[in-house]
This record gives sequence, structure tokens and C-alpha cells, in this order.
Amino acid sequence: MRATAWTTGGLVLLLSIAFLLLNTSPVQNWLMRRATQALSDKLQTRVSVDDVGVTFLTCDVKLHGLRVDDRRQQPMLRVEQAVADVDLWPLLHNKVHLSDIELTGVEANLYKASPDTAANYQFVIDAFKNQDDSGGKKMEVTLDDVVASRVNIRYNGNTVLLDRLAASLDSDMMPDVVEMDSLRVAWTTTGRQGNTVDHGLNVGRLRYDTRDSVPLVGVERAHYTSDNHLPRKNTGKPHRGFFDVGHLDLTASLQLAVDHMGQDTLRATVKKCVATDAVTGIDIRELQCGLVANRHGIDLSDVVVKQVNTVVRLSHAHLALPDAERGVPFSFSTSTITVTAVLQDIARPFAPVLSRFTLPVQMSVVMDGTAERLSFHNAVVRMAGRKFEVKASGTVTGFTHGERHELHVHFDVPSMRAKEGMVRQIIKQFTTKMFMNKQLQALGDITYSGSFDVYWKREQFRGQLNTQAGTLAFDMEINGLEKLLTGSVKATDLKLSDIISVAGVGNASLGADFKFDISRERVPAGGKLPVGDVTAHVDEVSYRFVKMKNIDVTIHSDGMTADGDLVAPHKFLDLSCSFSFTDTDELHKLKIKPGIHLHR
Repeated sequence: MRATAWTTGGLVLLLSIAFLLLNTSPVQNWLMRRATQALSDKLQTRVSVDDVGVTFLTCDVKLHGLRVDDRRQQPMLRVEQAVADVDLWPLLHNKVHLSDIELTGVEANLYKASPDTAANYQFVIDAFKNQDDSGGKKMEVTLDDVVASRVNIRYNGNTVLLDRLAASLDSDMMPDVVEMDSLRVAWTTTGRQGNTVDHGLNVGRLRYDTRDSVPLVGVERAHYTSDNHLPRKNTGKPHRGFFDVGHLDLTASLQLAVDHMGQDTLRATVKKCVATDAVTGIDIRELQCGLVANRHGIDLSDVVVKQVNTVVRLSHAHLALPDAERGVPFSFSTSTITVTAVLQDIARPFAPVLSRFTLPVQMSVVMDGTAERLSFHNAVVRMAGRKFEVKASGTVTGFTHGERHELHVHFDVPSMRAKEGMVRQIIKQFTTKMFMNKQLQALGDITYSGSFDVYWKREQFRGQLNTQAGTLAFDMEINGLEKLLTGSVKATDLKLSDIISVAGVGNASLGADFKFDISRERVPAGGKLPVGDVTAHVDEVSYRFVKMKNIDVTIHSDGMTADGDLVAPHKFLDLSCSFSFTDTDELHKLKIKPGIHLHR
């Protein structure tokens, strides 16, 4: 009995001494040096810890100054302090269970030189993914809750800062809840002109929660900025609008329901998205859609986008991502897109000329395209209960290299109709000066068929206009560089009396060429006339009871007064008259001076 007592007492004494020694700093640091050396051997790089503290009563482990280098012996990971609760009993079964992990002052330098090279941290993933070289059982490591604060990550020269990261993991080491507070990301790209473009993204809070039946991703107070260090696109040219991807200041919030997230596929639903940019005028009040994404493409479903007075809907769209190995180019297609819009909503970002356009517009279109071509099918635009309706189809090409000079928009318009007064009502929606009001009113109901092309600062329109005053075939061009409107028009049996309101003038068959100055700077402020010239040839026209043929007409207007000459050549003499007017709405007040020119 006494020997047993002495033996038991000796074991207790030895365990007590061992326990006391394990709680001393020298022994703990000696053990840590052995552990870091083993880890260095496994990773084949340098791993070091400045100081370690272990409290065996509470199973707390504190590491100070943890450092891990990459295979090039460059600093890869630094942690000022790491604290964790360690469950000692699973160590007997070759398991490590860590809980309540707190990391403070985390710095990481990560890079991947190219898509074909391995990242500098890949060796760490590979080392813990494989079994031990000796063939023994791999040690199992499980984690519970992890909190990191003051995180600074640099990846390929770009910076990610994070005030706080908290994650709760399940038994399979998969995250149940992840929260990020005050996430700040900064990166740079190179613009088309070789300039540096700075990007910044600040997120107030990002939360990923899988505890419900459908995991949720929430993004609050996301703020994205871009600065290309160049003047804004609308500088000195406010008609271009404020939208410029080189100068964005966008604030957004997002809620995403993740239905499935696998290795190659993401299936989710955007339940809520709000985005505004006070500078450009972007104001998305609501965005909802279904999303399925994999490495081959993206499918959208049940898309709804709402602005202040505008709603865009489409049932589905498909985006095929380019794949050189499979020989698949980039392409996309949509179902019918329906839009109920007040165009004023897009005035500030894209088209200031629409700032007063408050007429509700209904549109529908089907779109598809590739990297070289964008196509529109079955496009329909309606206003005022079908008092105005356009049906069209078209293409956009020339944007492959991003050169604006190569851009070409072409539309075929098989049908357009406008009820009496609608053209004037539409023109009034623009901040522009109106001319020839009575002439427009005299045209009554209008139908049109034709086509138009838009080039770099140049638009061409052609087709046939059917009105209650007659039919006109026209071809005209708006030249934005020279600020000119030029073109020609031909008409048969045109009711001139309905258009110019001059008593006694009958129907006419004629052709005319015109050139008008559309520069605001060159148009007199008080003028009621367009500035330009008209040259016409009248094949036949009646005046009261007399029919006249083969008449040449020239008109010149300086914006205040239009002066014209009319010449009817005959065998022995030319009948002529000069005339002038100051307002196209009062052509009945023409000042006429007749003349005769005898042939010698």
C-alpha cells in the first residue's frame, strides 16, 4: 500500500511539474519552434512565430507575429495576433478542433502572374489537400467561429481592406454565416487611350447566410467610383449626357437568394437591387431577375427594372460566353423586351435633349447580337393610345474596336403613322425651336415608310411620306460636323394651298433641294425662319384658272427674312416674280413683285 501511495504520489508530482512546465513561456516557445519547423518542412518555406502563450486551464492559444513566406521567400502572410480555443482531447485521435478564432492585423501579399501560372499561395492549398508523405493518417482540422479584424490583402497590386470578417462554419467546414464590415477594394486598369483608370469599391456590410432553406446574400451601402483622369465626355458638349464609365459615383444595395452554388454553376434570384448615381442621373428604384450562370454562359429570367416612371420587363435572355476550345463566340439573345417609359428618366445620363419629354411611351423589341453586330427585331414604339406608332427593325455595327467613327446604326421602318397634331406634340417635347407650325398642322394624319442610317455625327433619312396634302418622297442628311440639314424632296399632285395658305394656288408636281443651317449660334434669336436655301423646279402648278409649267424657284433665308425668285421661261420671254416673307405661318402676307424678261 505504501509503495502504491508513493508511486501514485510520484506520478501526480510528475504531472504537476509537467503541467507547470507547459505553462511556462520557455517550454511553450520551445514547443512552438518545433511545430513551426515541422510546418516549414511541410510547406517547404519559412514559417515563424515571435511569441506564443498557452493557458491549459482554459485551452487558449495566443500567437504573436505569425509569418509565412511563399516559395520565393517573399512575405506572403503576416498576423499580428491569433487567439483560439483548442480542444485537447481530439488530439489523441489525430484531430485538431479550433473554436472562437480571433485574428488581428492580417496582411497578405498574393499574386498570380498569368492565367497559365500557379498563384503564390497554391502550395499551401496543395500541402494540406494531400495525405502525409509517410502514408500515415492525415490530421483532421475543424474550425468553428472565425473573426478577423484589420485585414489588408494585396492581390496582383490591387488592395482589399476589411475592418472585420466573421464566419461561422459547420461540421463540414462550410460557412453558415459570413459577415464583412467596411470592405474597401481599390484597383487600376488601362483605358483605351493608354491612361490609368482608378476604381474603388466600398461596401458597408456584406452578409452571406445559409441557415434558411434558401441562402441569402445581402450587400448594403455599396459605393463604386471610377476616375480615368480625363475630362468628362460631356465637357463642353452637354447634349451628350452625364453618363461616362470613366467617371462613376454609384451607390447600390442588393439582396440575392442563392438557390444553388456548385463548382461550375450558380443559380440565384436577385430579389432586390437599388442603384443611384447623383452625378450621372442613374436612378434604378428596383431590379429583380432570376440568374443561372456557368462557365458557358448566363441565363436571365423574369427580369424587371424600374426607374422613376419607367418599367422594363423581359421573360428571358441568354448570354453565351466565348470559348476558344469549343469554338463558341460571344453572343446573346432576348425574348420580347417590353418598356413603359417616360423618356425624361434617361435624360440626364444619356440624352439631355429629352429633359422635357414627358409623353408616356410604350415599346417592345427582340434583340440578339455578337461581338461584331447588334440586331433589333419587331421593334414597336407607341404613344398616346396609338396616335403615334412606329414599326422597325435594325442593326448596329462598327463597335468592335470601340472607335466611334466606325459606328453605324441602320433601321428599316416599314410602317409609321401619326394622327393629326401628334408630330407637333412630339416636337414640343424637345428643347428646340419650332418652325412651320401651320404647315405641319396642314399635313393632317401622316404615314411613313423608309429607312435611316446613323454614322459618326451624321444621320441620313429617306422614304415616302403620305399626308392629306399629298405624297412626298424625300432623302435628307443631318451633318453634325458642319451643322447642316441637306436633302431633296419630290411630290406629285401636292396640295400647295393647304400647306402655304395662299389663296388661288392649286395642286403642284415639283422637286426641291434644300440646305439649312442648324447651328444655334448662327440662327438669329428673334427670327421665325430657318436659315438656308431652297432650289425647286415645279413641273406643273395651277394658280386660280391658269396652269403653269416648268417653273424654277430659289429661296434664301437669313432667319429673319426669306427672299425668293420665281422664273417661268417661255419662247420669247420669261415671266418672273420676286417675293419675301418673315414668318412661314403667315405666308398669305407674301410681298410679291412681278417681272418680265424679254429674250433678245
